[in-house]
Amino acid sequence: MNNEKWILAGVAALVLFQVLSFFNLGSSLGVGTPNIEDYDPFIKTYGINTAKDITTTGTITGVAQTLTGTLTGVAATLSGLFTANAGILHSYSLATSTGSNTIGLNDLNGYDTVIVTPTGAAGAKTLTFAASSSMSTWLPTAGDRQETCFLNASTSVATLVFAGGTGIDLQVATSTNGNGGAMDLTISPNGTGCFTFIRKAATASAFDIEANLLEYEDGD
Repeated sequence: MNNEKWILAGVAALVLFQVLSFFNLGSSLGVGTPNIEDYDPFIKTYGINTAKDITTTGTITGVAQTLTGTLTGVAATLSGLFTANAGILHSYSLATSTGSNTIGLNDLNGYDTVIVTPTGAAGAKTLTFAASSSMSTWLPTAGDRQETCFLNASTSVATLVFAGGTGIDLQVATSTNGNGGAMDLTISPNGTGCFTFIRKAATASAFDIEANLLEYEDGD
C-alpha cells in the first residue's frame, strides 16, 4: 500500500512539473523558459489563440505576414506598405435597374462597380448624386477617397447622365469628351464612367465631395 502511495505521489509530481514547465512557470525549478508560442504558430504570429480565426477589435502591429486563402467578413485597416504580388480583383458590385433617380449612400458606399440597367422609355436617364450632407459618414476624413465605376448595361436604348447634388463637385478629366464637350457627363449604352470620389472638407457644417469622372466609350 505504501508503495502505491509513493507511485501515485510520483506521478502527480511529474504531471505538475510538466504543467508548470508548459506555462513557463518552471524556471524556478531549473527547467529553463519554454514558450507557449513554440507550440502554436498562430499564437506566435498573432499573440492570440482563436482556433484559426481572428476575432478581435484590437490591432495587430509589427507583424510581417503572408496571407493566403480567403478572408470573409473582415473589416480591416492596413497601415504601411501593402504589396499585391498577384494583382487585386475588385469584385464588390451593385446591380440596379433604374430610370432617372437619386444616387445615395446605399448606392455608393464601398462599391467597386455599379451596373445600371436603365428602365422605361428610350432616352437619357439622369442620375443625381444626393447632397453630400446626407452622406457625412461616407469618406469621413478630408482626403479620403473611393473609386467606383458605373457601367451602362443598356445595349442601345438609353444613356446615363450624371448630375451633382448640393456639396458634390462634379469634375471631368480634360481628356474626357464622351458625347461631346469637355464637361460632358453622359455615358452611352455599353459605356463606362469611373468616378474618383474625394472628401474635400469634413467639418461640423461642411461635407463637400469631389466626383472626378473619366469616361470610356465603345472604341471598336
